[in-house]
Amino acid sequence: MISSGDSNGKRRRGSRARKILLIAMMAVVGIILLTWTECGCTVEQKQGAAAEVAEEQSAGNQNTGSQSTNMSASETALDKARQAGKPVLLNFHSTQCYPCIEIEKQIKIVEPEYDGKVEFIIVDVYDRSEQNLCYQYQIEIIPTTFFIDAKGQVREGREGVIQAASLKEILNNLIANR
Repeated sequence: MISSGDSNGKRRRGSRARKILLIAMMAVVGIILLTWTECGCTVEQKQGAAAEVAEEQSAGNQNTGSQSTNMSASETALDKARQAGKPVLLNFHSTQCYPCIEIEKQIKIVEPEYDGKVEFIIVDVYDRSEQNLCYQYQIEIIPTTFFIDAKGQVREGREGVIQAASLKEILNNLIANR
């Protein structure tokens, strides 16, 4: 009798361990899905930005090369850099995702070396005023970084974290090809 009681106890403990493991796995998957869907401009944001652009154009307020009063701070900085013939590092990020925080650290490492040579523009994808820029650059994954030459042409785009050494290499190429 004692041996069958031990057997039932082991089965119950094994069953309990499996349940705990299953719950833990479900929690991890839930966190991953929540984080993944919360990083970046959503389809609704893109549709909202597109609607705003269409509304602005239908009102006859098209941007004909002059600065629009509806431009975000990042769009204004991008426009000024283009007019000045300055290369740009354009980074789309969020303060809520780990890779975004990591690339921001890498950018801060290299930024002083390129002061006055390259314009660094950091765009928070959750800032509603930046929705048009998110839509224009079709941001779906963050962090996403674009390297724009002095003529305003995107020369390279990368998703994810970029180490300081790689950032320097890309920025040096942008400056050299002015």
